[in-house]
Amino acid sequence: MIDMTLIYRLETIKGEGIFANSFLYDLRDRLREAAETLEQALEITNTCPTSMPGPYEDRELCFVWEDLGVNNRHKWFFGCRDCQTLFQWLKTPTWRRALRDAGVTICIYQVPTSFVHHGTYQSVFRKDCAHLIEQRRIPVSAVPELDVSYA
Repeated sequence: MIDMTLIYRLETIKGEGIFANSFLYDLRDRLREAAETLEQALEITNTCPTSMPGPYEDRELCFVWEDLGVNNRHKWFFGCRDCQTLFQWLKTPTWRRALRDAGVTICIYQVPTSFVHHGTYQSVFRKDCAHLIEQRRIPVSAVPELDVSYA
């Protein structure tokens, strides 16, 4: 029997990650433009998911990411090991609401463990080896308990 791992990932309506094709940056700019006060605009900037570390800044993932090589990285996608880690990227209800309203969902994938590498802040996995088992809307008010076991 193959050992499987669950991965939690934020995806747009197109099935892309929120960092693909400037999606998140465009959304951030629209939120800042709609802010009614400087304080609101600063809150949007300071809590933007882009403030989380990238793969090279994650000590547990940087060497794995480097070893994958430039020519193979397109096969690997980012997600998180659990819902709590995923929601570290979505610090405020403002961001959760904006992403939900933009059609972003929480996708839960089942992946053979041999195709997953976990870092401190995120994980990488082979999406072509994964099976999408569930999609959920992003809740605005609280971090959901989405950790479930699939046989």
